[in-house]
Amino acid sequence: MSRTSHVRLLPWCGADGQPAHLVTDGTESRLSRLADSIEATQLDTAREVLKLSRAMLQSLERPTVGELFYVTQRLTE
Repeated sequence: MSRTSHVRLLPWCGADGQPAHLVTDGTESRLSRLADSIEATQLDTAREVLKLSRAMLQSLERPTVGELFYVTQRLTE
């Protein structure tokens, strides 16, 4: 009987800076729940950064180069 492996890219890097992966048989684990929680937080943060970025770009006042640099950094995180 063969078991199907599930490989998941985790939302953090390993100690050497390389991508971290979780290989499982598809069942939920403490580590997969932690990854789910971190990914949900990342998505919520990304939505907020996009919302604020859109507001800044649609403002009547033109953003400064520093503000654009800052928001670009946040968008790429």
